Amino acid sequence: MRTSLLAGVVLFFAAAAPSAFAQGRPCPHAVPFPGADVSSRQAMLIPNDVCVPENVGVPKNLAYFDDYSWRAFIALVWPAAEGQRGVPDVSKKLGREQEGMPSDPPLVFETFKAEWETFPQQAKAHPTDWDISDDPAGATSMWTDLQRRCSNGIALAKPGDFFLTPRTSFGEFENVRQAASAAALVAQNGTLVRYLAAYNEKAYHYIFSRRLYLAENLPKDQKQALAFPVGSVTVKSSWIDLGKPGETASVAHPERFHRRLAWLFDPFAQKCEQHVVGLVGLHIVQKTPEHPAWVWSSFEHVANAPNRKSPAARDHPASFDNVCPPRANTASPYSFNDGSGAAMKGLPPNYLVDRWQTNRPPCTPPPVNVERPRAINHDPPAIVTRSTTATNSKWQGALRSHGSVWQNYQLVLTQWSMGGRCRNGCGVPDFSVPGRNLNSCPDKRSACNRLANSAIVNTSMETWLPDKIESSCMACHNRVASGRDDPPNNKDPLDYVLSLRVSAYPPRDARPEPR
Repeated sequence: MRTSLLAGVVLFFAAAAPSAFAQGRPCPHAVPFPGADVSSRQAMLIPNDVCVPENVGVPKNLAYFDDYSWRAFIALVWPAAEGQRGVPDVSKKLGREQEGMPSDPPLVFETFKAEWETFPQQAKAHPTDWDISDDPAGATSMWTDLQRRCSNGIALAKPGDFFLTPRTSFGEFENVRQAASAAALVAQNGTLVRYLAAYNEKAYHYIFSRRLYLAENLPKDQKQALAFPVGSVTVKSSWIDLGKPGETASVAHPERFHRRLAWLFDPFAQKCEQHVVGLVGLHIVQKTPEHPAWVWSSFEHVANAPNRKSPAARDHPASFDNVCPPRANTASPYSFNDGSGAAMKGLPPNYLVDRWQTNRPPCTPPPVNVERPRAINHDPPAIVTRSTTATNSKWQGALRSHGSVWQNYQLVLTQWSMGGRCRNGCGVPDFSVPGRNLNSCPDKRSACNRLANSAIVNTSMETWLPDKIESSCMACHNRVASGRDDPPNNKDPLDYVLSLRVSAYPPRDARPEPR
């Protein structure tokens, strides 16, 4: 693995003592790593990079990447300083949620600039500077007409509130649509899962200063390929609707979720109200000095769905008629599975959001069973310290000892690029980990696959995708990769940031295909 000069210095002193790296965070240099840090001031800082000794390769380096992912996660779920975006509050500790009490103050990742604050939805709108919240009622607001709908009967939505509502010029179902499958996910409590993407200050300023929120300013060829600055972070979160404040939560154990108040728009009832929502998934993507193709980390709630019980492929898609109100199971131990053991079927046709635009269902479709197609990476006992499940156990144990709600979350996957001269983009399976490199191993022995049996999908965000390397985070975003080693015919050299292609104004369907 390539290492920077600073990383080389770290490795030189590794045998003597832990070295300072990544904004003062200890650089782990042996397995098992030093204990999981969930309480110090250093724990509030996102690592600058993954520090791996020079002679450690796949699969042993997985432990270093997974440990990095957890450190990034802890920093991002730290309570934010009042009135400051993306800044942790040094006087606060990690969340200790209580039943029925949503989190206050917001967390660091919740204060990042949301995608809806970044990309205009009307010609006269423009985004605000980093610390300024968009005013839903302003003349140049990023909203269209949702502000007048969002009311709890007492007050309208206001700047700084947390919104999980769609941008209406993209359709009322936009923020319930999964990115890759164009389908919705219905939780067992009969509610739609909502999604929200956001950017840290470095990533946002890169977009804002170059006016990349306008399609006309996106690169026209490889000579104009984008290169986000090191330290850029993008996140995507997924949320389950737990009901109105003051009402009994619609899940069996609300205290096991990170919760907060959010404005939700019901596209079927045409109402916008404040509800309590629970976090069920979080993607973290960071560009680091040693990983210009970014490091991709995916977390989700431990009670989202069980592992598939057999290796059999999914059955035919579920078929049903909408029953209003939708059937709801509020006592299930899982958010997306009824606990009956019934096998997961394929994508229900009723869940295809694009069809809703012209053939709107009468109400939210009923829930179906979801399973994890492939178990999270786990090694035999002899090498268990190299497994993702072992890293999860270490961090969950530390969080449990602090009574934190974050003990109920787990890392599904860390993915990164092997680098080098990536002929078809560094995100393709031949250059990513987990990934594969069968070209150099004609007999296709299992040793040739780079952690190819690791879980890929996040059950709350990529529910309907096949759990294959070809449909992983990096493989999907590779479509808008950029860099000198990427293919010269790449028409969207956007540095893996797919949201630019999808969300720049005017909407994609209102402008020609990318050049």
